[in-house]
Amino acid sequence: MDSKHKHFDHQVDTHKKDQKDRHEKDQEYVKERFQSKIHLQKEKIEDENSALMEQSMDIDQHIALFRKDMINNQIDEQKFKIED
Repeated sequence: MDSKHKHFDHQVDTHKKDQKDRHEKDQEYVKERFQSKIHLQKEKIEDENSALMEQSMDIDQHIALFRKDMINNQIDEQKFKIED
């Protein structure tokens, strides 16, 4: 009977160890999935930021050209006033 008891204890210990190992593997899997999702979100945000920066630079360039045109038009208007 003592042998059966030891065998049962060994089975229980093995089962507990297996559950603990399985739990640790599940935790690791969840961590990896979460890190992967975070990485994908970070890449998506970086891509969106790059696109917004490009758009911002385009807008800044358009504003600069618009201001230049306005200044040139004001200068032309002043020339016409002087010539009249």
